[in-house]
Amino acid sequence: MACYCEYVLTASGILKLFQMVVGAGIVFLLSEGRLDANCYLSMRLDALVLFIASIVFFFNALLILVCVLVGALEIPGSTIYRMNYFMATFIHVPTSIAYLCIETRVGIYVQGSIAGALGILNSLMFLANAVMAYHPRVV
Repeated sequence: MACYCEYVLTASGILKLFQMVVGAGIVFLLSEGRLDANCYLSMRLDALVLFIASIVFFFNALLILVCVLVGALEIPGSTIYRMNYFMATFIHVPTSIAYLCIETRVGIYVQGSIAGALGILNSLMFLANAVMAYHPRVV
């Protein structure tokens, strides 16, 4: 089995790594300090939607990166790949904006504001990855 580690040096591979780091940061910032006495995660609906979207697309980016690294080189040019990242963009933008709007109404919460800003940054990276999928540069 071959490993195509050169993919990580391409722009699409670097964006995938940043998407995973930012997605993990969003999940950490949203889940930190939100456990109740019974160790259940309790948060508002807008935070929960952003949390779920971040987890889903974090694992999605991880799965695509692993698939390309082990040899599925046709994935970055496929239609499913493009649809996935357009959906990620159009899910992350409204959830992040809704989270930031409600977060600023409730009060200034620095970690929440950072999580919302990271959500918008992540959606821009998803959009850039979707645009680059039309001209994949896989080694």
